[in-house]
Amino acid sequence: MTGEEPVEVMAWVWSTPGDVRFTEIEENVAWQMRFPSGVVGRFSAAYDAHESRHARLHFQTATVKLDPAFSYKGIRLYVNHRSAAREDVEVSEERVSEEKNQFGAEMDHMAECVLTGRTPGTPGEEGLQDQRIMEAIYRSAAENRPIMLEPISGPDAFRDARLSDK
Repeated sequence: MTGEEPVEVMAWVWSTPGDVRFTEIEENVAWQMRFPSGVVGRFSAAYDAHESRHARLHFQTATVKLDPAFSYKGIRLYVNHRSAAREDVEVSEERVSEEKNQFGAEMDHMAECVLTGRTPGTPGEEGLQDQRIMEAIYRSAAENRPIMLEPISGPDAFRDARLSDK
């Protein structure tokens, strides 16, 4: 949301004792990331939980909820904020995303980049940074301490910022 890369992660991993399904992979992981601006994000993932695909963002003047947030269709955005006309009135808005063929759009974008020599909007460096963050999450959980990440300067350091509008 800020375009920043995290500078610190703290994570916890746990599994139900004796559950053979989780002898090679964790059942649950929860982590927190701190960003250069001071924004803190809290996240969790579970392999043995009902598919809950929501995201909630808390800002000074509004709360935004996506539910579902990570689906291929029917993404719903809920925004709650104070009324511009009356500060004592809370306004709720709902928006539903239009259905798109996400994989088709990704393939078209990549084909265009190959044909024109353009760098993809989400280049390999973005994926490599994601891997570094995941390694730091697992290391933090194993060592039970925060892990500092190499600072990355500038917003959207790897990604094409124009993709944030799509």
